[in-house]
Amino acid sequence: MLPQSTFPVRLRVASGRRKSLLAYPKYTNYHHEPVTKPEIKPYRAVSPMARLPTRILLRSLVLTSLMSSKILIRPALTILNILAISKSPFLNADRNSILNKALRLTVYDHFCAGTNHTEVSRTIADTKRIGYQGVILGYSKEVILYPNGQSLTDSISATYSDRCYEMVEEWKEGTLETLRMLEPGDFLALKLTGAGPISVDAMAACQPMPEVVAKAVNTICVATAQQRSRLWLDAEQQMLQPGLDKWAIEMMRTHNRSETPVVYNTIQGYLKGSKANVDNHIKLAAQEGWSLGIKLVRGAYIEHENRALIHDTKEETDSSYDMIADMLLGQRLPAEVEHLQFPPAALFLATHNAASTAKAITTHQERILAGQPTVTLECGQIQGMADELSCELLHSYLRELEEQITRSATSGRYTTSIGVEHQGLPPLTRSEAVDLSPTPNVTTYLAPDGRQTAGWQMASDDSPIRNPGRRVGTGERQVCHDSEFSKNPLVDKKEWAFAATPDGRYWYMGPSSSWSFCRRVLALLGKRVPESNSPPDPWHLDGMAFKLQWKQVPPEETPDVTNIPPLDYALFLYNTAKYYLASLSFLIDETLYLQELHEFYLDPAAKAASRRSWFAQYLLVLAFGKAFITQRNPSGSPTGHQYASRAMALLPDLSGIHEDPLTSIQALSLAALYFQSIDMRKAAFQHIGQALRCCIIEGIHRHVPEELGGPELSQRCQAVFWVVYMLDREFSALMGGPNSIRDEDITVRLPAEVAYSVENANLTLHVRLARLMAQILTTVYGVDSASNGALIRDIQSILHALADLSQDITEFLDSSFHGTISRGSKMAVRLMLAQHHCVVLTTRPLVMCALNMHIDSAERQPSQGICLSPPVASLLQCCADSAQTILQTLRSLADDDLMDAFLPFQVEHASSSAFVLYLIRSIAPSLIANESWCDNLDCVIEKLISKGNLAAPLRKLELRHLDLMLTPLTPRSATHTVLPVTSDEIQDNNDDTYALDQVDIGDEVEWDLLALNHSVSLPPRELLDLADQLDVDSIMQSMDA
Repeated sequence: MLPQSTFPVRLRVASGRRKSLLAYPKYTNYHHEPVTKPEIKPYRAVSPMARLPTRILLRSLVLTSLMSSKILIRPALTILNILAISKSPFLNADRNSILNKALRLTVYDHFCAGTNHTEVSRTIADTKRIGYQGVILGYSKEVILYPNGQSLTDSISATYSDRCYEMVEEWKEGTLETLRMLEPGDFLALKLTGAGPISVDAMAACQPMPEVVAKAVNTICVATAQQRSRLWLDAEQQMLQPGLDKWAIEMMRTHNRSETPVVYNTIQGYLKGSKANVDNHIKLAAQEGWSLGIKLVRGAYIEHENRALIHDTKEETDSSYDMIADMLLGQRLPAEVEHLQFPPAALFLATHNAASTAKAITTHQERILAGQPTVTLECGQIQGMADELSCELLHSYLRELEEQITRSATSGRYTTSIGVEHQGLPPLTRSEAVDLSPTPNVTTYLAPDGRQTAGWQMASDDSPIRNPGRRVGTGERQVCHDSEFSKNPLVDKKEWAFAATPDGRYWYMGPSSSWSFCRRVLALLGKRVPESNSPPDPWHLDGMAFKLQWKQVPPEETPDVTNIPPLDYALFLYNTAKYYLASLSFLIDETLYLQELHEFYLDPAAKAASRRSWFAQYLLVLAFGKAFITQRNPSGSPTGHQYASRAMALLPDLSGIHEDPLTSIQALSLAALYFQSIDMRKAAFQHIGQALRCCIIEGIHRHVPEELGGPELSQRCQAVFWVVYMLDREFSALMGGPNSIRDEDITVRLPAEVAYSVENANLTLHVRLARLMAQILTTVYGVDSASNGALIRDIQSILHALADLSQDITEFLDSSFHGTISRGSKMAVRLMLAQHHCVVLTTRPLVMCALNMHIDSAERQPSQGICLSPPVASLLQCCADSAQTILQTLRSLADDDLMDAFLPFQVEHASSSAFVLYLIRSIAPSLIANESWCDNLDCVIEKLISKGNLAAPLRKLELRHLDLMLTPLTPRSATHTVLPVTSDEIQDNNDDTYALDQVDIGDEVEWDLLALNHSVSLPPRELLDLADQLDVDSIMQSMDA
């Protein structure tokens, strides 16, 4: 017998024509059986409305009394209409501050979330403190058409002015900005008439969506799906609704390709044709195979509708509304398609009617308890218009939850309901619910007697372990262990090589790509750990953080030289860019650049026309400089992106480079770095690939003799090539691609071999790290690693090479940075971070192996913990230590405001390190000494976000998503012990330390990072010891046996 369900409540708040809705996520039952009773705040035997602040309660009383009065409502609406359209300065709320204040304190603040990000965020926070979850935000203006077909606000003509097209773009950008305020599972309310006359006219004529509107809508839908939010189309009056319904169906055809709908259409129950309209939606969804999202309302345009289209009485409207809801909840198909299967569907009841709400919930509950199919159900009310119903629903939920907990105290069992059949919404979490404790994390398993049960048993060290069952023999565990870690699953698992995005496209999952690693892990957890009950993968495809756009300037056209900064400011931006780029600034030959810069300011147009590649380089330097010196832009776009856009329009195409090829290579490389910095990975990879191929075409991958153009040209070619080489290797790893050029084909000398200096030595060490990256891609992530079963041996080879390189890096740091320059030098810090990142990248496949093993163990033998041999445990310890060192080092930089926020490297280091630490904490928590890395991560990510890094918010969302999905697999204590293969090996492992030294960067450390050189940089001796102590031969022999 399933328990009675309880109903978590979600609040939705809207902006623009902003609505606040209270909603239930889902009503699917799921058992939890914790040993201990979760703590929960008593609901208190008081009125449900007592949850509202007094000022809101009083304001609600006044406004609802006004709206319910037949005498007062019409004059009030007339006054508001006059204020909305009046041209008088006295009656214009934007120009009359007293009137503005009065309206804000009464009507606007009661129904609306705010006019900007700060106000909306504050409203959401206040609402969640009451106890609700989630929001709905909308961005639009209301357009009313009168029977003569004319708009109240727009003058429609046969042809559209540029202003009409600008309105579409403004609506799109405003909607996307609103979307970014949402969290996964929330709704975006889309008002298509807000796009202006182009949209309104086509909708009224029932024509296909105009191309400019269709492109904007598609961009919004894709961004919504990527963010794991949802959207609904707000209803319109009947002069527009038939056209809107056609558009909605087309949008659902395109974007509702999974079982969880992204796009919802609004059905108005007060219309006589609403039942037939719903039948048509169900029929098309069943026939064509897409999921159906329906938001059901009674209606909002009765004052402006053709009365013959509306039901004659309120009772008829109530009956129509309830019948449609019951039809969807009961999954009843129209007669003409009864032979088909009911499509995946979700229903949102937007109603202030308590009777309809109760009836729908009762029907939904009865079907669940009877084991009958139904759809996902949510319901809600507009904020400020039905607070008594909203508070009563929340109050009832808290009361029922407390009663269940009270019953569990005597029965030893606790049951609650969390949606598990449909994963369109996030589960109740500590950060989302006020006055509610989250359900304890419990893993269900099969006990030895065959009964299905669940729970945690407290061990002697007070760490939770799964209840004991059959113990697997040592030999059996050893064979299983060796086979699990013999191949790289990121290369070997063909089923994860391609993945479909929410828009239906297939993307290649590059084996070394951190972005792909995130997708693979989330897909694995979603498939194998259904109890995580998590929303779909956010994806975060290229261009989601920011989409740089430009229009190519033809060769015969003179580049635009307007809006350029004065010379002194341009010099300042150049020096800023040079400082932050550090070794990458070799892409700019300072002497030649400054010479041409001064020439440019003498005759900008002539110089830009004759030296297009240099002018592109100049614009990119300006873009980098502006991005480096400016904190987060409120618009969400990087400061100075206009310069970058103009630069991209001037870059050489694939037809060939007709002017100075070296300058063109430099400009292409800077463009690639800029693209990577704004999280446009594909464009970055393509541009650095073009730059590298230009290097090959020009022959600068070979040593350029000084006789050809002098020593300056030879050194310039050498420096430019090595920076292009470094970026290509870095971006290849980030994309998951193979090496673009073999090291055997490169004969250009290393910078330190030509002329020794600190800068050249630093660049040489970075080149050697890039070569090591190439070796990692070829061995650990190479195609051969999927077939030869030598993953451990490949990792051993990389560790030997890294130990040799670490010795040289340590000597360089010791000799170059003792008492001469700042210990916090970018040069030194980047070397140290790059070393540790190589360790994380090299050992990450083992983390994936261990995760697969951990999940298999939980499925097959929940009572048996994961078994790790000492070599594998040591490698995972090495991975964890390097990841923690990266976060600690970045934290030190963040505390002193020394982070390179705009560049892509530190956010990649932070996110990839945190990702493996979350996994290791779940798989083998004893490998992580404490949770300080979590605080370090929070500090680093927040610093990056505050300084305007575009990718940081996306990485933060992915890490939060991962943490949520790992909850069922993660022990509640960090002291949970990994089971060894044998007791003898435990002793051996305890006697021999494989892990790197722990790093302790305290508050007193400011500029002296290298005072901790032994632990921040990789100790070469310990790396060699670790590599030598990997008993590869014994592992291979046991596999052969």
